[in-house]
Amino acid sequence: MTTMMGNMVDADESAPFNYSRMGFIPTIYLLLFAILYFFPTLYLYQFSSRIKTAIYHNQELDLAFAFSRLKSFFKFWGILFIIILGFNAFGLIGMLIGFMVAH
Repeated sequence: MTTMMGNMVDADESAPFNYSRMGFIPTIYLLLFAILYFFPTLYLYQFSSRIKTAIYHNQELDLAFAFSRLKSFFKFWGILFIIILGFNAFGLIGMLIGFMVAH
């Protein structure tokens, strides 16, 4: 049993699939999403801090900047949503073409 477990833990480089490198793909995936979510989070943070200052000190300039950050937040998500819809449309068209070719 010990030798069998030893063989399972030690990854052989000549094996057809090496499980020791499986952490690379999820790491890249999560890093891309972390970078993607950074900007909307920054926009919301800037909005919330400036709106609080504008209301507390009655400053119109901070209020205008706060709402410009909120506008940037919704613009970012709107553009991203349109891009995602475009990828879905291309996928649907490709799937339909594939079905037509197969039949």
